[in-house]
Amino acid sequence: MPSAPQHGLVLIVEEDREIAQELCTPLRSAGYIPHAEPSGKEALVYLRRYQPHAVVLDRKLPDMNGLQICRHLRSHRDTWTTPVILLAEKRDPAEVLRAYAAGVDATLLRPVDERELIGLIHHLLGAALPL
Repeated sequence: MPSAPQHGLVLIVEEDREIAQELCTPLRSAGYIPHAEPSGKEALVYLRRYQPHAVVLDRKLPDMNGLQICRHLRSHRDTWTTPVILLAEKRDPAEVLRAYAAGVDATLLRPVDERELIGLIHHLLGAALPL
C-alpha cells in the first residue's frame, strides 16, 4: 500500500503529552509530519530551526501563552505568513478578538474534533481534501 502524500510539517505546542499525541496521530494519518513541543521556549527554538508549514498552539503554556508565540511568529520575516491555529477552552468573543489581533488565523474549541483540525489545516495551507 502506498504511503500518504506528505502535506507539510505541523508544529503542535501543547504541554500535555497525551493531548499532543491525540493531535499528532490524525495529522500523521492525513499525510502531515507533526512535531510536538511542550513549552513556548522550546517551540520558539524549533520554529527558528525548522520553520513548520503550520502551528497549532495551546492558549495556556507553562512559560508563555499562545498569543505571545503568535506575535513572535508575526514579527519575523521567515514566519510571518505561517498559519496559526489557537486551541481554546471556551468560546469567549473577547478572547477570540484578542487572538485575531495577535495574528491567529483560526481558533478551535477543545476537545478538538480531528476532522475539523485536519480540514482547517488543509484549508489554511491550500491543500486539496481527498474525496
